[in-house]
Amino acid sequence: MRNRIRLGFIGCGGHSARHADVVRKMPDSYKIVGALDVQQNTAEKFLGTHDKSALATTDISKFLVIEGMDAVIIATPHKYH
Repeated sequence: MRNRIRLGFIGCGGHSARHADVVRKMPDSYKIVGALDVQQNTAEKFLGTHDKSALATTDISKFLVIEGMDAVIIATPHKYH
């Protein structure tokens, strides 16, 4: 069996929610392992009940060292890319 791609999300608002909805429909291919936002409660709400083992944080240093994270989806508003 192929390993799942372990994803982190930067920015946990509307853009991330739409991307995460697609990712969650493919659990054999992807796993969300982290969420970074400027507001802790937004990151936690984004992860919700689907990704209990994932890290929700406002600290980029903690986010970047999530073990085994393969890729990051940057879903902040366009003006912040």
